[in-house]
Amino acid sequence: MKLFPTFQNVNTLVLILAILLVVPIFISLWNNRKTLEVLRMGTEQAVNLGIDTNKQIKKVLLRIVCITTMLCFISKLLSGSSSRI
Repeated sequence: MKLFPTFQNVNTLVLILAILLVVPIFISLWNNRKTLEVLRMGTEQAVNLGIDTNKQIKKVLLRIVCITTMLCFISKLLSGSSSRI
C-alpha cells in the first residue's frame, strides 16, 4: 500500500480537465481587475467612485471559494489518479 502519491505518470485527461475547470474562474477574476483595484482603495472611496461594494465583495468571495474548492478537488484528483492500491 502506497502512503504517498507519485506524480511520475499523471493521467493527461485528468490534467486537461483540471485546466478546463480552473482557467475560466481566473479569467473572470482577471476581467474584474479594475473593480478589484478600486475596492483595494477602501470602501468609502469605492462607494464614491460608484461601486456597489457589498455586491462586488460577495462576488469576489464567491469566486475565491470556487477557486479554493476547485484547487482542492484537482489536487485530490491528480494525486488520487496516480496512486492506486
